[in-house]
Amino acid sequence: MRALIVDDDRDSVAGLATLLAAEGCDVRVEVSVHAGADTAAAWRPDVALLDIALPGNGAYLVARRLRVDGARRVTCLVALSAWGEAEDRHQATAAGFDHHLVKPIDPLHLRVLLNAVAARLREDSKGDTPA
Repeated sequence: MRALIVDDDRDSVAGLATLLAAEGCDVRVEVSVHAGADTAAAWRPDVALLDIALPGNGAYLVARRLRVDGARRVTCLVALSAWGEAEDRHQATAAGFDHHLVKPIDPLHLRVLLNAVAARLREDSKGDTPA
């Protein structure tokens, strides 16, 4: 599974990338909104984890862009945040995120989410094979 992380906190990114790699993901990391959007467009990750505290509400802009532009569609968008109130979750959902995880990320919760994405990918690939 391809996993893209976009977060400007290098320490947070390193830990999250290690967790994803341990789960068998091919991981790419970007620390800016523009680089993250470009990587998503070119690489087409299965899951993108975006820090919503990126400058200028950048993660929301990237999420909307990914959802609107079919060429940049990812299977699963995950908002990463230090905030977890109902309004924070609502904003993430309205921007096109599928999930909202509060930092620090619970490794077990992340594993469950990745397993769900992998199951969806397997189901989608079944529909792609000719009968």
